[in-house]
Amino acid sequence: MQQLDPRDAARRTPSAPAPATNPDTKAWENKFLDQKEVYQQILDAIDDMVLVKGERSRIVWANRAFRDYYGMSNEQLRQIIDAPFNEAENTKQYVIDDRQVYTTGQTLNIPAEKVTRHDGIVQVFNTVKSPLRDLEGRTRLTVGVSRNITAKNEIEEQLAHYREHLEHLVDERTGELRTLSGRLQTIIQSLVEGIIAVDAAGRVTIMNPAAESFTGWSCEKAAGHDIHEILRLEDEKTRQALPPSALFPPGDVPARPGSRLAAWLQPQERAARLVSVNASCLVNEAGAVGGSVLIIRDISIERKIEDQNLRNQKLESLGLLAGGIAHDFNNLLMVILGNISLARHELPADSPINAALESAEGACHRARGLSRQLLTFAQGGAPVKKTLNVEAPVREAAELALRGSPAALEVQITRPLDFIEADEGQLVQAVNNLVLNAKQAMPDGGRVVLSLDNVLLTEADHLPIPPGRYVRITIQDTGAGIPPRHLSRIFDPYFTTKGTGSGLGLTSVHSIVTRHGGHVTVASPPGSGACFTIHLPASSKTVIEQPAARPPAESNRVLEVLALDDDPAVREVFKTMLAKLGHRATIAATSDGALAEFTRARSGSRPFDLVFVDLTMPGDLPGEEVIRKLRAIDPAARIVVMTGYSTSAMLANHRDLGLAGALAKPFDVQAVRELLASV
Repeated sequence: MQQLDPRDAARRTPSAPAPATNPDTKAWENKFLDQKEVYQQILDAIDDMVLVKGERSRIVWANRAFRDYYGMSNEQLRQIIDAPFNEAENTKQYVIDDRQVYTTGQTLNIPAEKVTRHDGIVQVFNTVKSPLRDLEGRTRLTVGVSRNITAKNEIEEQLAHYREHLEHLVDERTGELRTLSGRLQTIIQSLVEGIIAVDAAGRVTIMNPAAESFTGWSCEKAAGHDIHEILRLEDEKTRQALPPSALFPPGDVPARPGSRLAAWLQPQERAARLVSVNASCLVNEAGAVGGSVLIIRDISIERKIEDQNLRNQKLESLGLLAGGIAHDFNNLLMVILGNISLARHELPADSPINAALESAEGACHRARGLSRQLLTFAQGGAPVKKTLNVEAPVREAAELALRGSPAALEVQITRPLDFIEADEGQLVQAVNNLVLNAKQAMPDGGRVVLSLDNVLLTEADHLPIPPGRYVRITIQDTGAGIPPRHLSRIFDPYFTTKGTGSGLGLTSVHSIVTRHGGHVTVASPPGSGACFTIHLPASSKTVIEQPAARPPAESNRVLEVLALDDDPAVREVFKTMLAKLGHRATIAATSDGALAEFTRARSGSRPFDLVFVDLTMPGDLPGEEVIRKLRAIDPAARIVVMTGYSTSAMLANHRDLGLAGALAKPFDVQAVRELLASV
């Protein structure tokens, strides 16, 4: 577009020359111009463009803002209708608008029109055109006031863009919130924890399906009810109904943030469940409490695990004590029993002293039984497992325990049982203790039901043992049962309600079953006696491997034997036993001495046929380390381990570790004879 230089405007031929006007109009124009000094001072001071036109759109006068915008003087402007650099369509519209105002005498508001500046820049103006009338009310001139709204429009466009962008973001966030809300709703509906929301008055507003299961109320029926109608809580220990203040403190605040309550929840028409209830405030923007949310969780298994851990801690403490006592006690019994067996070996069969020695020997065996019972709690009492079918040993243990009792035994087995990996002696001891307990609960007779079956445990059984295949042993009696206040302590060490007994019988049952990777529980419904249930892991084996037949022992062969023990009395009696059995024994008091003797004999003409190693020697090398050093000297060394107590797995698993045998103290000369014959 060709632009007009203001300096040449007067010399150039106007593209739109002003038309001729009548004398009256011309007079009005001149009258206006005569007063221009007044108008100029007023109108040149404003930023809006002011343009006065006569008839047929002739420009009469323009203020400074207009002249600067067009780059022309008033003299130049009076020669044209519009500047040639403006768009022709714009100029045409200007004339139409001017004519409308001039002929109608009405003000015209043009919200937005484009006007080209002298440098070619197009901007947008809001123009208001009004008529100027004479005293008779006739329109003589028009005045147009144009305000530049370009920046305003740009701002409005930006605001519109921002508004659109904000609306998009709001829609986007709203969609995300809807999605999140849906997900949260799904999560809440899927939780195993019960969720209940209440308003500030304690009335139920929301319940998820788990809460419906906990309480026995549907959300629809519970809505609007007081929370204490829905949550009927009882004290965990006393089973007394809890007051409302137990869950919500008195006052205006309906819940303590994060408060946790453990209690029995009594649902409608169902058994009570031990639960924890967490209550937290719902606070609105003003900081006022608008209600509470309660989270209900079943803690039955948690409590069982806590009780189990506490019981295990007690057993561990007892085990440390029992292990220390058993080691020294078994060494003493070893000396007593060993010497008694040696004395009986020397006496003729008709000696009157035999009766006294036999009685003393029996007392030693009973003392050994007590010691071994103590060892079931100690780490050294690890079970010596083998694959077995529990039916025969369990049945025999139950029959033996009830022998001479008026109580009857009923055995229930409906199908072949899976094998288990167990220490048969410890398993028999556990069953014997349980049946004896049942027998003592029925002094006037009754019935003991022994049930054995295969079961598949799942997570739904809520037992603190891994899911899988188990053999279940159930012992049910018809006695008076166990009072509820005693059930939680029934397996505690030294706890007993009887006038006799050590209080270790059921504790040892718990320890034995736990060491086998199983679990034992007790139930005693009022008037139904007591029922003990044992679960032991089933073996993957389907056939019991029979031990390979050993070649007959050379009964007349004299063995070279090395024995290591820290107790001098045990060393002496053991040496005498070996000598009585016709073997040559070298006895060592320390590991260094034993290793030196073993090295010397191996390099000589009479190496040792057997080495007996005590696994527990305070102040010396552990037995395992001695065995390692012996094998470093001679990998083919035949070693027998012996101990009254040990935390080593060697005693329990000596065959798997390549050892020739194992002797548990105390033992007599006959036990030594049988071991030597077997190796």
